[in-house]
Amino acid sequence: MAVVRLTGLYILYATLLLLSITCPTWQNVESQNSDVVLTVFRETRSDTDRVHIRPAKPGTELDSRYITSKTMNCSETKDEIYAQNSHICTCKESSPTYVVSERQCVNNVWLRRGCAFRFGSWRHSSGWTWSEEGDRLLFLYLDDGYGIAGGFNASNREFERCTLANVTTLTETGVWGKIDFDSKDVTFFVVRHHYHISWNTENLGAESRQEIRGRILKFSITCQPPEPTLHNDILRQPTESCLVFKVTGNFTVSPKRQESEKSKEENTAIVAIALGVTFSILLLAGIVVGMVCYKRRSGTNITPRFISGFIAKIT
Repeated sequence: MAVVRLTGLYILYATLLLLSITCPTWQNVESQNSDVVLTVFRETRSDTDRVHIRPAKPGTELDSRYITSKTMNCSETKDEIYAQNSHICTCKESSPTYVVSERQCVNNVWLRRGCAFRFGSWRHSSGWTWSEEGDRLLFLYLDDGYGIAGGFNASNREFERCTLANVTTLTETGVWGKIDFDSKDVTFFVVRHHYHISWNTENLGAESRQEIRGRILKFSITCQPPEPTLHNDILRQPTESCLVFKVTGNFTVSPKRQESEKSKEENTAIVAIALGVTFSILLLAGIVVGMVCYKRRSGTNITPRFISGFIAKIT
């Protein structure tokens, strides 16, 4: 009888194991239902971003965490489909930039982490003034073909030349991803002893233009010091740093689906078949083990009648 109970417990364990495998899938489906659609607006007339937040599916509740951040002010907006579940949020001046991966507005210090280069302005009365970490970000004007141009804190007295290593955009997952650009559209020049960078976006392709619209970008720049002029001069290493700026426009972020509905159905069928086969194997193995142990203890031969009687006992 102890062997029969042991076999029953083995089958119960196999069932619970299969349930533990499938539960995360159910949880993932449930979490997908709480996704939201975000539309971020970045305009030159305001240093603070705006974002339209609504649930991904009509009729579902909007998670309050998306609209209760202390870094932005939110209010309901009328929507024919989403009614009172739609909100417009405006970033506060202390945290003027909305970051999708954080689902909230942040101070520009957060975006400039690791970047020592700063854009600046020059006046006859005071000379060069460089941006602080938390100051407003410079804009790249996308639609008029102007692009972006500005001086930064790298002097031609200290560096012989500066070059652009790459251009990256802050992705929806919070990492900086490289984008394609034509190096012929990027120019470095010196005014009042400091390097300037100019990126003319007039010839930017439609796909690349859409990719950066309304986004946060970063120039990764390498500035090379002059070669030593004397034998005992110290060889200085290049300085590598970055400049962060915004692009005018808006973009929408929708919940990503890793597969199409058809692919999901196919994968669900495959998983169901695999689980069914696995369960059958575990069940069969448990029965065989139970019968062998029972035979050894009772000395009974394994016959069809014995098998049918044993299965009846454990079920």
